[in-house]
Amino acid sequence: MKKIEMSYMRVVLLSLWLVMGVGSAWGQETTDDFVKNKYKAIVAYRQAANCYYAMDTIVSNYKFGTQSVVVLNEKVFCEDDIAKRIAWTCENNTLATFGKGYLKYTSETNITLNYKTSYSWSINEQQQIYDKTSIRFIAYNYNSGNPRFGAYVSSNSYPKATLMDFATDEDGYMRTGLSAGKVGTICLARSVRAGNVVGAKIYTIVGKILDSDGNPTDIVLEEITNGLIAGRPYIFIADSETLVAAYDTDSEAVTEASDYNGLYGVIGDTHTVTDSEQNIYAITNNTVKAAATGTTIRDCRAYIDMSKVPVYGASSAKSVITFSIGNAYTGVTPVSNDMITDDAMYNLNGQRIVTPVKGQIYIKGGKKYVER
Repeated sequence: MKKIEMSYMRVVLLSLWLVMGVGSAWGQETTDDFVKNKYKAIVAYRQAANCYYAMDTIVSNYKFGTQSVVVLNEKVFCEDDIAKRIAWTCENNTLATFGKGYLKYTSETNITLNYKTSYSWSINEQQQIYDKTSIRFIAYNYNSGNPRFGAYVSSNSYPKATLMDFATDEDGYMRTGLSAGKVGTICLARSVRAGNVVGAKIYTIVGKILDSDGNPTDIVLEEITNGLIAGRPYIFIADSETLVAAYDTDSEAVTEASDYNGLYGVIGDTHTVTDSEQNIYAITNNTVKAAATGTTIRDCRAYIDMSKVPVYGASSAKSVITFSIGNAYTGVTPVSNDMITDDAMYNLNGQRIVTPVKGQIYIKGGKKYVER
């Protein structure tokens, strides 16, 4: 009977936590403040899977479940609902859930929650957690059919867990609700070092391809692998449900976005397309479309001024793909030679020229030349 009552109490406490955590506020603090100031995550890295796993706060059969998370710059990035499931207080070497369930070692590989008395753990310089009597470490058991966190001897090959801080808006940027192949734009106020973007490939515009009448048919993209410049806009193609970018810890935030090859960023506010703006395009529903007057471009995103996108030439970039205008993106399309062999003449703004002017620079067949 006592076991049933205790299980019921755990469910009630967890339910209260989840209900109170819904939305942007928890008590008088935002969720950001909640995870930043009071809680940590218990995380293990499995090298073979190249993945980080966090220990959640629900115990079953003396083991704890897992949640996959992103770790960049030694901070845990995850959505708010996941953060609430994996958050632990760490005070005076005790580890506890929101409902004051104290993490406790029992015997062998078993750990559990105790709602009556606290339990003291030891934490070494690497922030690894172990029971000071049995010298068993909290570790991630990936061999079982149902991976779990438990307590294991130091010689065991299971990845040892460490205490980590949660990331907040000061540490990076997250875009959720994506899916593999989803195309979007991104423009961040702070720079991001190479390797610190997860969940998407990043591209920049290197040009546009025109038809025989001088109308744009495709934009040409080049993948960027050397990090993101603060304030510069980019296009991304997602390969997971969440894009995460960790800011360079030494970078300063910019207050204004820049443009690059006709891609214009938006930072700190929104941009609404006006009547005076011509040739403005936006990426909507995986499609590059002309943006009507009144279209709103949100913060941390970008739009295209097609008149400012240079005509693509074969030597513009080494490895590029095309994105057809007006058609939904369905996959990578390499640039083919017949796409850039147009014999028509264009100026640097992509406008078709019938009568060239001596001394001016024009583009023909994808190459620049000076009219003589």
